[in-house]
Amino acid sequence: MEAGLAALATEGDKGLKPFKKGPQLRQPLTRVVSATLHFRRLIGNLAAAALVVLTAAFLWDRYLAEWVGYKPTALCTLLGPVVNIAGSIGVLLTSLGVVIWAISRFRSESGVALMVGGVLLFVAPAVLPHYLGAACRLG
Repeated sequence: MEAGLAALATEGDKGLKPFKKGPQLRQPLTRVVSATLHFRRLIGNLAAAALVVLTAAFLWDRYLAEWVGYKPTALCTLLGPVVNIAGSIGVLLTSLGVVIWAISRFRSESGVALMVGGVLLFVAPAVLPHYLGAACRLG
């Protein structure tokens, strides 16, 4: 039994060979996928930054502001600038995604990822206070 397992282990080690790359087939696909992941990571980091700021302001208002002696207005104070900045960046990313998608003859995944991510970045900070139960006016 042990001899059979040892033979199987040595056969398995010999049988593993690295995948051979095709002449031109693998390289462009790798570039597109890495570019798409880069854009998704950028959009995710921007959205996370905006939502972390608003969530921290909400938690300050909800639990710490009155205890320290302040009025709970941090979320409503920060909401306007965060929505304006995130909205501007979202519109810019959406426009850039449309241009990339159109230039690639409507085949680019990174263009579509930028468009969808830009729309989500535009919308997410504006609707977060509603889901947290805060009542702020943006106007």
